[in-house]
Amino acid sequence: SYPLITNLLTGWRSLLEEFAMTFANIKAVKAEPLTGEARLVEMLTYLRPAGSQTESDWIERFILPVAEKHSHAFWWDAFGNLYVQVGPYEPRRAWCAHTDTVGRTEGRVTVALEGNVVGVPNGRSTCLGADDGAGCAILLEMIEAGVRGLFVFFAEEEVGGRGSSHAARKEASFFDTLDFIAA
Repeated sequence: SYPLITNLLTGWRSLLEEFAMTFANIKAVKAEPLTGEARLVEMLTYLRPAGSQTESDWIERFILPVAEKHSHAFWWDAFGNLYVQVGPYEPRRAWCAHTDTVGRTEGRVTVALEGNVVGVPNGRSTCLGADDGAGCAILLEMIEAGVRGLFVFFAEEEVGGRGSSHAARKEASFFDTLDFIAA
């Protein structure tokens, strides 16, 4: 009898089963677009350091499908900020959020919805508090509802406000034409 080998094999089997279940769940989630609370909770599971692959995947999964389906036009600036125009240019208003999170670690975390609060179970610490995922989710809901205006998803805000600073410098004449901006 080799108890060490048996324990190792059992552990590997459990990990493989967990991976298979996780992969099956991811495929199921991708099959149906999420909205409302379910989308918010799912969005908050992503740790998205500025410029990371996870941030790019997150934008592709949550923001681009809404922009493609519900906007009049959308475009990227040279820095990587995403602009989504809903309806004609009037009224001249903009809503802004950012797509990155604090931290250098990318990947996924577990979050839970308890009542009206989304949090990290068991009080484990993550960067959830430094995350504008909720702001992005609100903008997506507004876009889907047909609220007219410009929606801006800034890049690299958690590393010095680089995306909005770029927009303020390079797109100043455009932003000057707006009646108001909410961030």
